[in-house]
Amino acid sequence: HPNIPWYQNAADWRREFNQFEGATMLRSAGIWQWLVPGAIMNHTAHQYDPRIPVGNLEAAHHHIVRDQSAQSREWLWTPRNHAAVMKRCALFDYDSQQWLPFPKSPKPKSLRKRP
Repeated sequence: HPNIPWYQNAADWRREFNQFEGATMLRSAGIWQWLVPGAIMNHTAHQYDPRIPVGNLEAAHHHIVRDQSAQSREWLWTPRNHAAVMKRCALFDYDSQQWLPFPKSPKPKSLRKRP
């Protein structure tokens, strides 16, 4: 997700974040609640402790936020939001700490329009 910074080495990452704060909690609404398994989308609690059973991930997430005062990063998952994140988060430049798009490659000659 574009709001989560990346680090080139683990020491810098550990100093700034923990596993919980370096992941996102995905929410879904409408039909997507039924089609996309919500327990699997609760990646934050799994990052905090991979031993937490899948069925307990959401409760564990709320417990961690409440009792550990951890920062939770949540966003609404929809196909459109997913596509926007995938388009924006193509390549990460560690020096500038920002996401960059994939470089555009020229079209092959066979696909170019003829004059």
